[in-house]
Amino acid sequence: MIRLKNVFSDGALFQQCARMEVRGWAEPGAALELKLTRGGREIFASQGCADGEGRFALPLETPKGDYDRYEISVSDGRDAARFENVLFGELWLAAGQSNMEMPLSQMPGRKEFARSVAGMDVRFFQDNPNYAYPGYRLDMDFFFEEQEDAPGFWCDMEDEEKLMNGSALALAACRELQKQLDVPVGFLNCNMGGTFLENWLPIEILRGELEAPVRAIGRWPEEGKYNTYKGQNFQQMGVMYYLLVPALCGVKVRGIWWYQGESNAGFPEPRANYKAALQVYYDFYRERFAAGDDFPMLCSQLFYWVYGEQAGRMGQINLAMADKAVEQPEHFGVVPNYDLSPRWAANLGNHPIHPAHKLELGRRFAEVTMNRAYGGKGLPSAAALAETIVLEDRIRLRFDAHGFPLTAQGEIRNFSVADERGVYLPAKARIVSDDTVELTQGEIAHPTRAMYQYLEPEIGGNLCCGGLLVAPVLTFEEPLRPMPVRPWLDLARDSAWVIARAEVRGEPEEWIILDAYDHAVWSPEAGCELCRDHGFGTDGAVRLWGETSPVAMYARAWPCMALDLDSFSELRLRLFGHEGVSARLELLVRKNDMDVRTVTIPGQKREEFGEDWAELAFPLALGKCKIEKLRFVFDVDRPVKAVTVENLRAVPR
Repeated sequence: MIRLKNVFSDGALFQQCARMEVRGWAEPGAALELKLTRGGREIFASQGCADGEGRFALPLETPKGDYDRYEISVSDGRDAARFENVLFGELWLAAGQSNMEMPLSQMPGRKEFARSVAGMDVRFFQDNPNYAYPGYRLDMDFFFEEQEDAPGFWCDMEDEEKLMNGSALALAACRELQKQLDVPVGFLNCNMGGTFLENWLPIEILRGELEAPVRAIGRWPEEGKYNTYKGQNFQQMGVMYYLLVPALCGVKVRGIWWYQGESNAGFPEPRANYKAALQVYYDFYRERFAAGDDFPMLCSQLFYWVYGEQAGRMGQINLAMADKAVEQPEHFGVVPNYDLSPRWAANLGNHPIHPAHKLELGRRFAEVTMNRAYGGKGLPSAAALAETIVLEDRIRLRFDAHGFPLTAQGEIRNFSVADERGVYLPAKARIVSDDTVELTQGEIAHPTRAMYQYLEPEIGGNLCCGGLLVAPVLTFEEPLRPMPVRPWLDLARDSAWVIARAEVRGEPEEWIILDAYDHAVWSPEAGCELCRDHGFGTDGAVRLWGETSPVAMYARAWPCMALDLDSFSELRLRLFGHEGVSARLELLVRKNDMDVRTVTIPGQKREEFGEDWAELAFPLALGKCKIEKLRFVFDVDRPVKAVTVENLRAVPR
């Protein structure tokens, strides 16, 4: 009996104009014939034999893409295996972790999107275990040898249940590509949340330059430790490759759409190690899946939410991707997303690493893909830093602008500069030529280094080139956490959330959307409430109130964000309704394991603004220490126990 791999089944979509192999099993040594037919007419035929274990791989030269339906059969003269309703067009590998996996079902506007693709010849092979494996469990035993097949299946746009489980990003990209290419478009949905890049490579490939960083995080797959991670067995190095990838071999793809890196942010030297890992991954998959010489790997930049003990780790991964695009523009490209709101579907909880803007990001992927692979307009990758020019009192950054001029709507946001001390202040940026931005900062006489969209906090960068945001910038190899001047919150911008505003959009069954920002930094003390105060015509004011006095709000040091005050002389804020209010700053300070204490700093009134506003200062003289918690406490001597603060800032020494 002849049996084909599951990827060779009804409803398949294969890469056009490629030489692929149809693989399966038959009687050992059986002589086999493959036929490709359309409307009963033979288009292509090939012959081969099953090996001594019954495996076969029959060549198939695929035709130019169109909307005709084809049939493929494999016969030994007595028995035959057939699959029908086959299309040829453009096929991509949608790879990575949860942001690539995030299904359409979790997207705002999913029903509208489903209606928009109804009847389109977009297809995907569902190889993600969460949706393709009945009864799949994350704590199951995993294999450490190649599994020749996996229980995946092809999906079209007509089965809404299966459609909702497809990668939202990849589906959006395919929709746009089909409109422009006018051929069937599809993807292999081969991804899994929480996976390291190294999960997708076999162990023998990991040996070499990737072994040391894997061992450094305690994940090297020693034989005696197989399947010992319980609920995280899927994160063992190599296992996702063994489980899923061999089942796809024989199929060819046009290139790779990649959205991964959050899990790798915890590696030592993440920038250098991720660059090395990307190269190994690319070379390995190119050898097995490339349909031609031009095989691009297009990478989504990670959203600005950090992991690990130090900030900047996500930025390091983003810089690694940009480095590869600069070093090998013929192979790599990056798609930025740092201007998009970190809004997410409420069914995922407070989890801004999964922003719900995947449909827009998919559209951007399509735009870059069109240029990179199909000769379309726009850019093949985000413009990246090409040269840093340090002048006496300013810094100039020249970008590889691909022949397009730099542009920005309004004032350019989110550039910072620093001198040798490494304390970054927001910089004034202006475009001085088509490819160059000039940075100045009045309080830094001799800036030596610059930063743009590197740290986790900054949403809303607006420097563009060719319709795409430029790639992040870090001109000086800093420690992983260069300290910005405002370590927690810039109340002049929406750079931290202070309230989660719930709103129902669309149909009644639509998910509730949380309108939030990049850090849940400020929290109200027990018995108090905190929200934005729009009564002053600004989103930068925060109102705090409670039933009794005092009222307080705090920021706690997260594992990913140190409350580091060494570089600052004082904290300042503006207080509305300051009459009858006294304020103090309380810091939970750790010098070492045995020396933990609370430091209280009274607020000092510096300046009044009319009858209502006053500026308070809290002088800092802490020395080297770790701040575990920072709390502003307001004693309110009036019936309504409420205060409004704005313009919180840290003053550098």
